Amino acid sequence: MANAKRRCIRFPWQEGCRPTHQSDRPWALRWQVNGVSKKSVRGCVDVDLGFTPATNMIALRRLSLKVGQRAEAPAAYLQFPEMRLVMLPQTYLRIGRTEYE
Repeated sequence: MANAKRRCIRFPWQEGCRPTHQSDRPWALRWQVNGVSKKSVRGCVDVDLGFTPATNMIALRRLSLKVGQRAEAPAAYLQFPEMRLVMLPQTYLRIGRTEYE
């Protein structure tokens, strides 16, 4: 692929966007972008990168739902190409061995 262009995508933690944990509540995450607190995504456990569906697997693996189970998993969604971090309400329902809605 001589004409293929390579793109480098930096995971947000490399640019100062990272979750921090409160010691008494490890799942009460606080997110910051370049040192500025993002209250709109406070409490999100997972990150969802807007340019790939692959990050949904993070929540699916963590939730480990059984067939028929449903769970809400709001994510800190990185909008691309704007590079804005916003809350993304998500609900997963496992409908088969390898299928989710």
